[in-house]
Amino acid sequence: MKKNDIRVLVVDDEQEVADVLVTMLTGLGYSADVAYSGQEALDKVRQEDFQVIITDVMMPGITGIEVLETIKKQKKKAVVVLITGYATIESGVEAIEKGAYDYLPKPFRSEDLDLTLQRAVERTYGPFQS
Repeated sequence: MKKNDIRVLVVDDEQEVADVLVTMLTGLGYSADVAYSGQEALDKVRQEDFQVIITDVMMPGITGIEVLETIKKQKKKAVVVLITGYATIESGVEAIEKGAYDYLPKPFRSEDLDLTLQRAVERTYGPFQS
């Protein structure tokens, strides 16, 4: 699998944050799409194939934890990474226990996100090809 074969869905109710993440991911070589709510994310995941979902934890309506739980029931192989501006040890532990690959506090560097995604994809789908 090549990096540009990895489809990433970014989920964040803050449009500016989501759009910056999509730009960051495409700059790193991934194929990225966006959803601005938990419900929109679940609709997109039902209709399209994403290898990675990056979702904010704190969103109105369907939270990132609920997105994680629903996606893991439907697509066990999907990699879910939670991001939050309100990181706590308790919420991080809960996210990992519910199947998140990782839990990243905002702000984070593009290099850290890239490394997390590379490790997650290689662990789940096998090594990247040049």
